[in-house]
Amino acid sequence: MENNLYHWKSSFGSSDSHLFKGIQKLGTLHNSSLDQRAVATMESGVWTFETKGITTPYTQILNNDRQPIGTIDFSSWTNRASVTLGIRHYQWRAVNWLGTKWELTDNQGNRYEMTSDLSGGVIYGNIEDELLLLIGLFLRNYYWQYGLLVFAIVFTTMSIVML
Repeated sequence: MENNLYHWKSSFGSSDSHLFKGIQKLGTLHNSSLDQRAVATMESGVWTFETKGITTPYTQILNNDRQPIGTIDFSSWTNRASVTLGIRHYQWRAVNWLGTKWELTDNQGNRYEMTSDLSGGVIYGNIEDELLLLIGLFLRNYYWQYGLLVFAIVFTTMSIVML
């Protein structure tokens, strides 16, 4: 299987991330943090990510017919997640503590890596399933939002204590 190069873009403050292979747009991920939902749209279909749970968060992946096709189980204390799509299992993890590099692997040695900044990034690897690329973007956005929430809580707490 050959390695593929993808890239993604989003505008600062935008809730949309756009996935490309070369100049061809493959899909869009629209995040809505208020209702814990994201929608991935590609030529081959539409998938919804619905996040549930507080102490043990997980995300259900739904197809066009709103039928569950997979789940994402999060590790709350580390930047790791397990992805299940039918009988296939994947592991997602941040490679660095900043969350600007991460990878998704399966148990057969297939993987892709992503580097990112605030407005986009590059995805490289030998996984052919483009839904997995959007799942990777969803996970990257989830952990960025989680990190911002933790930062806001710590900053607010420190501000109150210092008063």
